[in-house]
Order: sequence, then C-alpha cells, then structure tokens
Amino acid sequence: MLQVILSIALALGITASARQAATVDAPPALSEQELQDIYSRVIMLQDTFAAESLQPMGIYVRDGALRVMVRNRYNHREQPDGKRLESLGNALYAAAGRPFPLVLEPYSSPEQPEIEGRITAIDEALGRVLIVDAVNRLPNGAPGAVWAKMYEDGIIVRASDRKELTFRDLALGQRVEAWSYGIILSSYPGQTELLELSVTDQPEEEDPYIPVTSILGSDLEQVAKIEVRYGDGSRLTIEDSYTIGLIVHRHLRLLVLQPCEGPERTSGYLYKIHLEVGNQTLAYSSDLQFGADRYKPNGETEKLDDFIVQYGREHIPGLLPGIDR
Repeated sequence: MLQVILSIALALGITASARQAATVDAPPALSEQELQDIYSRVIMLQDTFAAESLQPMGIYVRDGALRVMVRNRYNHREQPDGKRLESLGNALYAAAGRPFPLVLEPYSSPEQPEIEGRITAIDEALGRVLIVDAVNRLPNGAPGAVWAKMYEDGIIVRASDRKELTFRDLALGQRVEAWSYGIILSSYPGQTELLELSVTDQPEEEDPYIPVTSILGSDLEQVAKIEVRYGDGSRLTIEDSYTIGLIVHRHLRLLVLQPCEGPERTSGYLYKIHLEVGNQTLAYSSDLQFGADRYKPNGETEKLDDFIVQYGREHIPGLLPGIDR
C-alpha cells in the first residue's frame, strides 16, 4: 500500500525539490522476492522509524534495492541529517535480520504551500476544517475545496511569528496556507491530512473573498430545517436530511463572496432561505444582501439559485411565473 501512496505523491510533485538520496552500504544484490519479503517487514516497523524521530513517506522496491523516502517528525521543513539516516539504516538491518540493498531518500516539504484559502467550516467532531480557495479555481470554474485534518505530528502555527496554535484557535473566515502529508483525495471537496496549517494575515485586496459561513457566523453543521420564501410569495419547508445536506454541504458551505461597492440594493429577490441552526435562524438571500452589506454574484451562487428554483418547481406548480431559470 505504501508503494502506491508514494507513486501518487510523486505524480503530484509533492517531493521536495532539494531531495537527495543517501545510500547505506549494502551486501551483494538480492532477488526480487527477497527484497519483497524485506519490504513486507519494513512497512510494519513504525516504532523503529519513530525511535529515530523519523516518518516514512513511501517505501518501495526498485532497481534492485529497497527505497525509503523519510522525513523528520514535527519538523517537515528540514531534511533528516546523514547521522540520523545512518542510524535508521542500521536499525532496519537489525529488524530485517541482515543487511540488504537500501536507499534512504530524505524528504522535506516544498517551500510553497500546496493548499491556500479560507476556512469555511469547522468539524470539531472529526477534527477537520474545510478550506475553500476562490482565487485559484478548478478547470470547471469551481473554487478549490478540501477537508483537512492534522496528521499525527502536524502543527498549527500563526504565520507572523510561528507561534504554535491549537485546533480551538481556528475560526471561520481565517485565511490559511497548508502543507499536506502527500495525498489529496480527488473527491469534491477533496480530503487530506496536513503536516502544517499556517494562519496568515493576507491583505484584503489580495484575497477579498469572504465565506458565507463567516458572514452568517455559523459553519451550518447542525441545520435542522430550511424554510424557503420565494419572490412570488410561495413558501416551502425542507426537513429531510438529504435535501438539507445538498443545500448546505454542496452549496452554502462552499460559497465565498466578494463584497460589492455601492448603495444597498432593495429590489426583488428570487428567494430567501431561513436556516434553523440550534436556537438560531439564519438567513441567506439570492440578492446577496446581508444587512447593509452586498456581495457580487458568481458561478457558485448561480448554481445555488438554479437548485433552489428547480427544487421549488418540483413541489410548487406554477412557481415564479415569468422567471426563466
């Protein structure tokens, strides 16, 4: 399995650019089967790696040797030094019961973050955050989005002074940069584990997008009921968890909006959504007016509009006459 993981990591270009291989002295070549047998033992030696304060990033057999990509634990930005690699090599020899062709590849994370964006949801139960990037969008125009949790030795820091933070210090709307453990699942949103999550203070003009969850002051984790009030006076109550999940998790939690300058807009709206969250009722309107603040529509808000109108027409005949959506 680790061999597959490494292949994915290499394909994503996640290995450090300055990575160099350190070869430990080895006896004459072994057969492919002998190396595979040793591989099966080494992948189980997590305690051996931990004793050297190292973490394997990938283990595989290639070119007549067992190759191990390894990084420092709790310090992913610096490569392991030669002394520690030599000590690890000797420990692996001892665990395998004999020397064998071994190549240790020191790893350090790239200088630039692999994930950037704003926190739009916080899942305390699973210890993860949803990071949405409205600046660097996917080829289909959707914002980049990934659920991220900390790896076992991952750290959360404040970018300005590298002060270590805790999960409780994270908040909706914070802008963050992140370095992953090596794999980002290709679901949408993606899923990954982090070696580092850095909370930044980027000037607003460089990233003016604000998560809807931050505007509403809730990550919408516990929405019990949704009431939709359409512009023609029709109303629809949604209480089934599946439809609520579609509206909240596929749309609202991924929405990031750009403030719109100018006077308040007071014209009509397609619909307003009232979300029952605990003892609160929160409101989202298709005109993107929140109190005195107004925001610009984008492709994601239009997708939500289409969904709410289509869903309403499936349940209310003649809804919004004259509106072509």
